[in-house]
Amino acid sequence: MGWFGICLTSFQEHARYVTMAAGCTISNPVQLQIWKFLKILESALTIDDKATTNWRNHKMHYRPAEQCQQLKPGTSSKFKLEVSVQMKRGAVGAQWSLEMQESSALIGAILSIIHPQLYEQGMEALHRLETENGFVDDEEELYMALKHWTPPFSALSVISNRSTPVHRDTKGCNEWIDVLVPLGEKDLTGIMDFLGLGISIKYNPSTIVGVAGKVISHGAVFEGGERGCISYYMRNKVHERLGVPAGTWMNTKLAPVGHNGAGASSSKWRWRLFVNMVLAPLRQHGAGAS
Repeated sequence: MGWFGICLTSFQEHARYVTMAAGCTISNPVQLQIWKFLKILESALTIDDKATTNWRNHKMHYRPAEQCQQLKPGTSSKFKLEVSVQMKRGAVGAQWSLEMQESSALIGAILSIIHPQLYEQGMEALHRLETENGFVDDEEELYMALKHWTPPFSALSVISNRSTPVHRDTKGCNEWIDVLVPLGEKDLTGIMDFLGLGISIKYNPSTIVGVAGKVISHGAVFEGGERGCISYYMRNKVHERLGVPAGTWMNTKLAPVGHNGAGASSSKWRWRLFVNMVLAPLRQHGAGAS
């Protein structure tokens, strides 16, 4: 796993806020496996054929269906921890979540590095859902969904063969990071534009981008083969309902501290975070489910 970063720094009341956008790369075999798993969700992908002002549903942004041999074009945002139809036992979302346990845990590990506080808040929200009653009507379905839900996010969207106009997201909080996972074939090339920042980055498969999507305008275009994307994000209404605070911007004070008092920048603390915060809970989770 390789790393790149885009880091904006400002000063407000003597606190340094960082990580408006950051990213990393994963190995091609890993992204191809995640790309293959999207096939499980194909029946849940839809396009709104009616005229609409919502660009997310407008057919003009999708690749023509006759050019999509591996995965039909469409979008689904129904994979939320409110035990939606797609996440119930036997549904495609539940099957996909089971197959994606390890990969989604990796996404959680990435969030734990670029915004540790947000990772902890997300895990706290899931812990409260699992251990406290009264949040949903069907608690048994919620428990079954949580057994295989490993990312710290409360929702995700799956996008197939669609370009994304420059936009800002309306859900969540300004301080939160969404994690975007582009997927696809070898000959696929992509560019993500951050117009407000005046920069563009490669957005090819194997790239993972974390962005403060409510603050930073962003969009993506692709050339070449078929493509997909998984967008992991959190819902502020879920955290409010669970009594989990929104938290703050990521800043250097939240990063692990080295012996010299400065934030550690080596790979040592990243690996420690991955083992202690992701792999260990995942192993315990699997042991308890067996």
